[in-house]
Amino acid sequence: MSRRGKSFTMIFYGLLVSVLFATLFFTAGAKASGVGWLILGINAAQAAALWLPFPWAGRRALTAIARTVTARRLSRVNAFRDSAKQAWEDELAAYQKSLPFWKRLRLRLP
Repeated sequence: MSRRGKSFTMIFYGLLVSVLFATLFFTAGAKASGVGWLILGINAAQAAALWLPFPWAGRRALTAIARTVTARRLSRVNAFRDSAKQAWEDELAAYQKSLPFWKRLRLRLP
């Protein structure tokens, strides 16, 4: 019951915000009303895609979107991590080369 209520509330607020946002463009003039129709059309297409009678179709679409977003995020995080690791290794190597001979020898001993 609680999950159904939360879903209804989120759907209601989503619809309300979309209609209010589209209304701003409808009232802005004839040239801007196309954007309002575009907003309503995109929301209708999204609702139709997510509420298809086949439960696997909506789930597959959401999973594909999540994979794409996650893959992009992970690739950015990995690239940043790799560059930071390389910078740290370069800095460490430069520091170790600047040490006197006996201290460098001690670094290599277990």
